[in-house]
Amino acid sequence: MTAEPDYKRFALLFVDDEEQARKYFRMAFEKDFFVLTAGTVEEAWKTIEARDPEVGLLISDQRMPIHAGTELLGRVRRAHPQIVRILTTAYTDLDATIEAVNSGAIFKYVVKPWDIRELRVTLLRAMEYFLLRRERDLLLREKLSTLEQLLIADRVRSLAILAQGLSSQVRNTMTALLAYVALAKEQLQFRFPKQATDSEEYWQNVQWEAEDANRHLLQIVQSVASATLEERHAFDDSVPLGELVSSAWSAASSATGHQVTVEIRIKNELPPLSCSRALLERMFSNLFRPLLRFAAEGGETSCESVQVVAERTTTVWSTQSVVIEILCGGFSWADHSLGSLFMPVCLGDDSEAAESPDLLAAFFAAHHHGGTIRLRKDRLGSGFELTLPFSPSEAERPTLEGDVVDKLFAELPQWDALERDA
Repeated sequence: MTAEPDYKRFALLFVDDEEQARKYFRMAFEKDFFVLTAGTVEEAWKTIEARDPEVGLLISDQRMPIHAGTELLGRVRRAHPQIVRILTTAYTDLDATIEAVNSGAIFKYVVKPWDIRELRVTLLRAMEYFLLRRERDLLLREKLSTLEQLLIADRVRSLAILAQGLSSQVRNTMTALLAYVALAKEQLQFRFPKQATDSEEYWQNVQWEAEDANRHLLQIVQSVASATLEERHAFDDSVPLGELVSSAWSAASSATGHQVTVEIRIKNELPPLSCSRALLERMFSNLFRPLLRFAAEGGETSCESVQVVAERTTTVWSTQSVVIEILCGGFSWADHSLGSLFMPVCLGDDSEAAESPDLLAAFFAAHHHGGTIRLRKDRLGSGFELTLPFSPSEAERPTLEGDVVDKLFAELPQWDALERDA
């Protein structure tokens, strides 16, 4: 048997300029709903902005001072489309009602004077519609997140196999190249000794460049391999976040040679992280390096300091997680490099993407701990936003049982039918 929806879980906001109407509405429906009221469009908008996650249903009178009810409903539709909207009006306002219905700004319209029993049924149906649509959206996000995690895991395995195969191929290819350079130099000395003496410096440079290329390619392959072998790391360490950040910042500063001011703001009440300390220190260090370079190199992309802020928590995979913002306020990621920042190999000479193997390693380290890394680019600067569970082993990572996509689309007609009948 299906449980009855909790109609008071989200608020019903009633907007009418007549105080008596607001009082009458509250008395009639406060037993069924969590009722909020507003006397003007401006007051209603402030209420929605302040309490947006709580508001599920909005019912507004059409004839309001200064702004009409349809203006409010249209504005809410654009800014907060999840809120179900109802217009209440007199027969003389039917033109406005028809326009609101045609524009999709409202779910229903109710004609004054009200029949309380009919209005109650309408409000209950509207709130059910809001709750069901919200459940659908949560399910979609959950399934898409599950698919994302599976794709990441598949990418880890694929890159690990690729790195192992490339390692031997690169070694074999570069060994052949170095052998060819040595043989060419030897043959030149044998056949044309005078020319060989004159070009000794040239051939030495060719050999050095070939050896440098060999080392560079092997370094890339090793970086990709190290980024994808995270399954061996357990969560045996318990470390305060501030300690991890400070240690990683020192390591990154030493490695890059850049001395930049860092502002670390971490909420004191945060519990320590259960983690692989070595893995997370390397993750933070890899994220700090590009920001250290941008902060230190001057010019248009410079900034005076890097900020690390951890003052918010959230829930990921049913476990508490910390949100960490790492921002450099004086530069902005170049749009053309955003797609390659987490690629296993840097293509071209883009200085921002040069750290891509390190960023890939950081991405997989966060994933291994049940967290995420996202690029940040806004008015506060550019950098990264991370979420990390305090206890990764407690994260309830979803699994795909059967064909989730088929199940998901099998449920869509039920939601569509509800919307048609609404």
